[in-house]
Amino acid sequence: MDKAISQRQEDVLTEIGNIGMGNAASSLSELLKEQVRISVPSVDIVSLGDLPYHMGGAADHVVGIYVPVHGDVYMHMIFILPLKSASVIVLNITDGLAQEMDELGQSAIAEVGNIVVAGYVNAFAHLTDLRLLLQPPVLAIDITEAILGSVLAGIQIPENFVINIKASFETGSSKAEGYLCMIPAEDSFPSVYEALLEGLGD
Repeated sequence: MDKAISQRQEDVLTEIGNIGMGNAASSLSELLKEQVRISVPSVDIVSLGDLPYHMGGAADHVVGIYVPVHGDVYMHMIFILPLKSASVIVLNITDGLAQEMDELGQSAIAEVGNIVVAGYVNAFAHLTDLRLLLQPPVLAIDITEAILGSVLAGIQIPENFVINIKASFETGSSKAEGYLCMIPAEDSFPSVYEALLEGLGD
């Protein structure tokens, strides 16, 4: 499964990233009761083997939130936060009540991951006219390579078509960064590829 990405598809992916993170920022602002800004410095198509290195490093300790997506197509959404960034976000959300990644902290960061994924998936569905349904999030704390390996073990996916979005989060008092990746199931890849061609209309 090795199709080249066109400029048109890159434009659609960039637009989806910007709209999706805008949606997520609005929801997080309501949750935190303060303005949250999320910028998208980069949206890249990378190979599965290179993915950990586009998320900071294969051996970095991170928090990962995995959200399966069903509907017209099947996709795997993975939101990765460096442990330090996750801790900053947890402290903001819980007003310092959580002891970083304790039970309360994990619940809070899972909710953030779900909001970010939902913002992106809803934007993707809107621009591609696909019906997409999110499944409950699953959280893990480990090194990047181990989380990706655990999530993707035994799943048939295209090796050279992973959409990786770098996202920078900022409030009035803190900054954090994370990575959101979308991996279509192999049998859904043609539909996703064609939807991206048609996503912006004529």
